[in-house]
This record gives sequence, structure tokens and C-alpha cells, in this order.
Amino acid sequence: MTNLLITGLKDQCGSKIKALASNYAQYNFIFMEVDTLDIRNHQSEADFIALNNINVIISCPAQTNVDKAETH
Repeated sequence: MTNLLITGLKDQCGSKIKALASNYAQYNFIFMEVDTLDIRNHQSEADFIALNNINVIISCPAQTNVDKAETH
């Protein structure tokens, strides 16, 4: 089975993928958010990928508030 890591679960794209995931039983979706897997910590991320035999990573963190995006 293909293991897919989806980051940015709480964001628009990640939440849409989660809503559709049940239609794709041939894949094992693993949904993570920054409070459970900080993708900025490369060692932690590499350890998680190795431990969970991740085959595909879809990174969905996004900022949809334009004004906030400009200041952050």
C-alpha cells in the first residue's frame, strides 16, 4: 500500500484532501499539522518519513489571509 503524508491538515487544500480520502482506499493517508509534525525541523521530518515508510508527500500548508501573508 502507498503511504501518503499530507501536511497542512487544517488548511483549505489539506482539509479538502481529507474529505476525499475515503474514496481512495488503496492509499494510506497520514494527515499531519504543524503541532504534530513540524516540517521545518528536517531531522524530525526525516525520522517520521522513515518510521512510517512514506512514499509520497503532499505539502498543503497555506496562508489564505492575504494581509497576514504579507506581514508574515
